[in-house]
Amino acid sequence: MADGSAGGTPARRALAGLAAGVLLGVITALFQVSYASLIFSGSLAPFVSRGASLLLLGTALTLAVGAFLSKLPSGALVPQDTPIAIMAAVATAIAAGFTAPFPATDAFHTVIAAIMATSAAAAVVFLLTARLRLARFVRLTPYPVVGGFLAGVGWIMVRGALTSMTGFTPRPDQLALLFSSDFILRWLPAVLFALGVMLISRKTGRHPLLLPVAVVVGTGAFYAALFVSGGTVADATAEGWLMGQFSSRRLWLPLSAHVLQTARWSLIVAEWGTMLTAVAVSTLAAMLNIGAVELLTGADARPDRELTATAAANAAGLLVGSPISYHSVGYTAFATRMDATSPVTTLTAAGVCAAAVFVGGDVLVLFPKPVLGALLVFVGLGFLVDWLYDGWFRLRRSDYVVGIGMLIAVASVGILEAMAIGVLASMVIFVVNYGRTEVVYQEMSGRAAQSNVEWPFAVRELLRKNGDRIHVARLRGFLFFATAYTISNHVRRRLDDSSRPAPWFFILDFRDVRGIDGSAEIVMDKVIRTAAVRGIRIMMCSLGPVGMRQMQNSSVRAAHTGSVSFYPDIDHALEACEEEIITSAGREVPAAGAPEGSSGIDGILARLLPQLLPDGDAASVVRDYLSCHDAPRGTVLMREGDPAEHLYIAESGEYGVFLERGDQPEMRLRTVLPGAIFGELEVFAGQPRAATVVATKAGRYYRLSTAALRQLEAERPDVAAALQRAVLRFISERSFDLNRTIRELSE
Repeated sequence: MADGSAGGTPARRALAGLAAGVLLGVITALFQVSYASLIFSGSLAPFVSRGASLLLLGTALTLAVGAFLSKLPSGALVPQDTPIAIMAAVATAIAAGFTAPFPATDAFHTVIAAIMATSAAAAVVFLLTARLRLARFVRLTPYPVVGGFLAGVGWIMVRGALTSMTGFTPRPDQLALLFSSDFILRWLPAVLFALGVMLISRKTGRHPLLLPVAVVVGTGAFYAALFVSGGTVADATAEGWLMGQFSSRRLWLPLSAHVLQTARWSLIVAEWGTMLTAVAVSTLAAMLNIGAVELLTGADARPDRELTATAAANAAGLLVGSPISYHSVGYTAFATRMDATSPVTTLTAAGVCAAAVFVGGDVLVLFPKPVLGALLVFVGLGFLVDWLYDGWFRLRRSDYVVGIGMLIAVASVGILEAMAIGVLASMVIFVVNYGRTEVVYQEMSGRAAQSNVEWPFAVRELLRKNGDRIHVARLRGFLFFATAYTISNHVRRRLDDSSRPAPWFFILDFRDVRGIDGSAEIVMDKVIRTAAVRGIRIMMCSLGPVGMRQMQNSSVRAAHTGSVSFYPDIDHALEACEEEIITSAGREVPAAGAPEGSSGIDGILARLLPQLLPDGDAASVVRDYLSCHDAPRGTVLMREGDPAEHLYIAESGEYGVFLERGDQPEMRLRTVLPGAIFGELEVFAGQPRAATVVATKAGRYYRLSTAALRQLEAERPDVAAALQRAVLRFISERSFDLNRTIRELSE
């Protein structure tokens, strides 16, 4: 178990652990005794002492197991009230099945066997849940639901305290009885005492001795008032002010194999449905409590590991007939408020419970109920204040409302129903809030968004002038009916925008979309219909294999063939749009042939190297230093990471510049057309190749080696300078286009 105690000297930590352990052990023992009274009631009442001994010993075992195996602060694994309440119903049903001449001990043995069977089933289910890694889903529980659950736990503790002190559980229509003269003195002093301790705690912070001192002061005040009033311990016990007497002051009576032999298993089998309900409820509650303890202590829990520890604790507890155990939020709250969550605390508490089995009967019966009630009220009010008062300043209003709703549901219908209500409310709030999220996180025109094809300068200017004909919308998040409608609204707003030319193409980039459900497909169908009516094509890109199948297999593809196109990424979608704009302007799309206005390598050099020299022979001089190469489709001209030994000039064909990304598909950085220079940056920078270049269409290229470049610089420095100026101009054009794109994006 993690040592969650606060800092300080070793002596201070040891003192905190021992003091908290003794106090928590006494409180836990008192609770287990009261649980025994709940299970062994009616015709089973004569066996309450033996039942209490089993619960106390089982608690000592589970606490010890938790101290060693749990990694959460305090790591308290104890029998819990929810499965005990269910087992009380099982015990009542089993006892009703016994009539003369069966001995009464057989009924007790049957109840113990049922408890052992239920704990064994719970241990198996906990272990399987951990092995299947299902416990991690506890982290999916919405934060306000966990907060509301803790507030509900606080209410249950306050209500339990009132029940313990007054002897009845007040319904809403009975609240006035609490203020009657018969009951007000039983609970009001304890509540006021708890409020005083809470105020001191909030003013001074947590101190390991605060609650132990409060218990001593409260117990002393109770007995002082008892003797001043002339009362006796017997009088206080008879009037219900103390925990009461048991049939045996020595609680422990051994449990033998005879229990299983004399149990009536037919009655146990008849209650299998209720027993399985206890297992199912406990599994859910155990996972929820792990999350609550994690939130309460700020620890980083591993739910699967904690459930494994819980399974081990139940396996140990069932050997002595202990009911289902799991992490205790109340225990952890006590330990946290006392600033003592080390293993010493839990082991000390285990020792106190074990001691109570053998010698503690006389001590437990003398503990004042108002003091126990005050402790419960203190912790319960702590939860309520944290989530009702402090939560008002800390939480969003929607989360706060969910927490309040959870508290009301816990108080009116129960924990499980409240959990269902809280999760449903959180889901509705999430859908509403997420539906308001603008999934179109970036939009731009064709002036800002351009393909990676290196079009000739004149073509680039044409595309820039017609940039508004292309509209790009980048999407993100999960697309369902609520978020998909924001896409529909975005498309409609752009189409209705009369301040800009109407687009011809609407590109939807799904690269950052994490999923698409069926309702989103229906909305996308509506988007395409709206665009098709106005003669606009929808271009979908970066859908991925799953998204592509969803869209292509839906009615979207069948109903709008020609109105929607699919592309692997935005680069190819933009290239398709640009080619159509070029064609619509009456120009031919530059492709694998010679560049516009050029005739082979001589024309390219003439364009790259205009008459910069008096004799005008720069192009012919450079031509002599180049080597010519044919490139069939698929030829790798250079590979990322290779030494940069050549500068390239494309005469014909088409060349793709790609970034390799390991297991992921390669990314196209740009497409080189005839007449372009490429590979020049690494040559002049003296760096390895930053990308891989592949011939995507067969062609011819020329290259200038670094050795030939040095020779040119030595033999014709004027021509070498002219070539360097040409390369610089080529790089400058790219930078100019990039700056204009950045400016467009910023606007």
